[in-house]
Amino acid sequence: MPFIDYNLFHIGTFLILVFFNLIILSKIFNEIERNNHRFLAIFSLLAFIFVNIVFYRIGEHGTDRSAQILLLLIFLFFFELIYFEYNEKIFFQKLYILLVLVFLASSMKVLYYLYIILIPVIFFKKKIFKKFLLKKNFLFILFVSLSLFFNLITNYLNTGCFLYPSEKTCIIKTKWSIPKEEVKQMAIHYEWWAKAGGGPGYSSKISKELYVKNFIWLNNWIERHFKPKILDPLIGILFIGIFIYFTLSFFSRNNKKIINYYKSNINLFIYFFPLAFLVEWFLNHPAMRYGGYVLFAIPIFIFVASKSENLLTTKKILKNFCIFFIFLTFLIYNVRNITRINKEVKIYGYNFIESPYFYTEPVASKKIINSKDFSVYSSTDRKMCWASKTPCSYRKNIKAGKFLWMNMVYVYD
Repeated sequence: MPFIDYNLFHIGTFLILVFFNLIILSKIFNEIERNNHRFLAIFSLLAFIFVNIVFYRIGEHGTDRSAQILLLLIFLFFFELIYFEYNEKIFFQKLYILLVLVFLASSMKVLYYLYIILIPVIFFKKKIFKKFLLKKNFLFILFVSLSLFFNLITNYLNTGCFLYPSEKTCIIKTKWSIPKEEVKQMAIHYEWWAKAGGGPGYSSKISKELYVKNFIWLNNWIERHFKPKILDPLIGILFIGIFIYFTLSFFSRNNKKIINYYKSNINLFIYFFPLAFLVEWFLNHPAMRYGGYVLFAIPIFIFVASKSENLLTTKKILKNFCIFFIFLTFLIYNVRNITRINKEVKIYGYNFIESPYFYTEPVASKKIINSKDFSVYSSTDRKMCWASKTPCSYRKNIKAGKFLWMNMVYVYD
């Protein structure tokens, strides 16, 4: 980009975090003012604390944690639409937002297309499926269709598959299509990696195809992934939930009368989909970057919010409680980041006041395709592209061709 080049490398993840915080904070205070849906207010507060304390370092987000932040919002809107009553106009507004979130998350990680199943669940749970069809919500249907179409076509134009790396969706072969066998091998590789089959400095001696089957991977996954990468975040999530619950109890210690009027109609059904997606995660891609953080957090936060919603007997107590923890969360967020920055300044010796942009070492590039329409570059001193001129390919055996009005780049033998 002009002037800043690629130095605002993390601006996308920063905007996702800001977007999340604005929605969550508005949700918390709106529910407090209405004094009606306390479950949503407490669940939103737990989500706010979790994201800003656990995902405090924006440089670690990438598309993985940003997609999980959106996943929290997806479930928040899902709970709203399932359990709480709104007029028809507000209902469909929230449904539109839910769909936007699903498609945005899917554009970051294709596996989040799974969560589109929440839409028909809402229709049948609220018994509006027939009503929806009869009213001929043309704009809604058009929005869903176009969003899905553009997401799928983007995948296709990049890989030759509508849902990469699902080999079954690679149905129209073109010059730029990734070969089906390679797609199949990559799908196995991703699952093998998620199940701790390999990583920096180690690789299982069992073949990838065999390793991922019949829970052969389980013991190795527990030792190499669960204990070092899942146990600590899980303890942190449990601590947040327990701490909030007992602090709520402390705030309400002088309010002996529990008013059941505030009890929402939350029941065991609300646990089904988060737990079902958690099981799917465990069986197919049990790495924290593929949704693990949020899928562990959501059932715990549901439990804490449902048990806590009736502890606070006045709107004032709930508001003061939320304001206290919002300020505390922002304080912890800034302290953790300031501590990290000071540590990195000492280690790497750079002056972030003079050079606040994202730092990358200079990367030499050369043109491997130079046509009148565009150029493609390759790194001359590294195998992979990183902070080099774009578009960049680490492969040298590529050609350019036309497809309709587009310039397509493909690999040749």
